[in-house]
Amino acid sequence: MEPDPGSSGVGKAKKLKASQAVSFRIRLFCHLKGKTGMVITLNGETRQVPDDLSIEALLEYLKIQPARVAVELNMEIVKKASYASAQVKSGDSVEIVSFMSGGA
Repeated sequence: MEPDPGSSGVGKAKKLKASQAVSFRIRLFCHLKGKTGMVITLNGETRQVPDDLSIEALLEYLKIQPARVAVELNMEIVKKASYASAQVKSGDSVEIVSFMSGGA
């Protein structure tokens, strides 16, 4: 069977969904750092993130300013003073809520 010349894919980049691109970057980051990463639920979505993260490190990894969010770890609110010591483990559920200003 001959391959279809119109679908050879040579020289064409496959367009990834945003979530696929993020997942790929995380896996690449973990691979380059020699870590396998861990799977957590972040705001209701399954995500792979680097191992050994505190809440503070997770926010930094996600490029989120800690002063502008509230974080819940396994259905318990984490105080900002505890962000550096609160560890995220594989299988944990993390909810990050951003503060917004303004109104209608």
